[in-house]
Amino acid sequence: MTIEITFNKVRNVLFDPEEEYYEFLALIDETFPEFPKGRNPRSVNKNTTLYRAITHSLEVNENFHHYSRGIQGTVSDVMQCSRTGRLRVFLDPSRKDGHFDGGHNLAAIADRNPLINGTRWVKFKIFTGDLTDEEIRRLAHANNHCKKQQARNEANIDGCFDMFHTALADYEDNISYFDGDEGSYRIETIISMLISATGPFAYKFFTESDARKNSHTKSARSMYRRGVTSKVNYFVKRSQDFAKLCEGKDPILNEFVQLWDYILTDTERLYGASQLRTGSYRRLKIFDSENNPLTKTCKETSFTISGIENSTPIPSQFVMMIISALFRHELRVSRSGQLTWRDDLQEAKERWADNALITMKSLSDRWASHLGTGGDVRTFMEDSDVWDMVSQNLA
Repeated sequence: MTIEITFNKVRNVLFDPEEEYYEFLALIDETFPEFPKGRNPRSVNKNTTLYRAITHSLEVNENFHHYSRGIQGTVSDVMQCSRTGRLRVFLDPSRKDGHFDGGHNLAAIADRNPLINGTRWVKFKIFTGDLTDEEIRRLAHANNHCKKQQARNEANIDGCFDMFHTALADYEDNISYFDGDEGSYRIETIISMLISATGPFAYKFFTESDARKNSHTKSARSMYRRGVTSKVNYFVKRSQDFAKLCEGKDPILNEFVQLWDYILTDTERLYGASQLRTGSYRRLKIFDSENNPLTKTCKETSFTISGIENSTPIPSQFVMMIISALFRHELRVSRSGQLTWRDDLQEAKERWADNALITMKSLSDRWASHLGTGGDVRTFMEDSDVWDMVSQNLA
């Protein structure tokens, strides 16, 4: 279904028939249309210096278009009325028409429009040719380097995450796929858990150029460390290898995330269990006190991937160890890379429920002892004995 928007007041309209693009200035007033996001790798972050600079420029510069690169994008067609001069612009959502550069400009214009109504112009450059998907992606890449791109932005444009977008559509609002994308969970975190779950099969795709192999490469701890953001960021650029990692995973990925959420919500239940009010279980409550200095030593996991907020945040260090170890026990990977459950999702949940309390108690005791001897979060996370302890408790 084609989308039509109209620019009522434009000037300096130029059409290049050879390159097939329009350039023009559009007046920023109450009729200024909403130009949708297309292949832009980033969403708008209004807390950045860049955004503040753009809004300031809009306020103080009457010739704002001299100080801004404006907006660039792709559309299916443009028609100009010879009588009124209006530009009718047609966009095809199926090919992701819209802006691939200039999202912060558009957001600033929307925020400041009443203040500058009818006194500012902004530049547009929109391509109308029959561009291929690859050509649009290259345009998006080439025009978004004022700020260095993270690998995940480019991977998202290149379609590397398409399988995740499809398989995890129910959780889309709480997963961050690119800079500025809202959501409590970065896609790299989910990928790292997928790597951890699939073990050595996935690992070989992530170590082809890594000379620092050691005897611990197959442990849950090592898989977690090698699957974190920096490693994923490097290898998502290698779309062919990344595709091998993702191939065939979508049928089980949704259940994979369901178990993840179940672990978080069921772990929260442990904070209210009667056994936690006395003895060593009390240490689980140290993360439930705003005044306890120990809470400042770790991050907390407050939301499930489905977006449900836990009333009692759970230490993310515990969460990562538990999820990584549990998935290694509950998922099986074939020689062709297909994932299956050891039994089924319900059995996995029941095994977690059976072992959850002792696992959390062991982690809590170990964490308190570690902090008591001056240890920090990093050394705790890199202690292979802790990873082994969690893995054994969940076996």
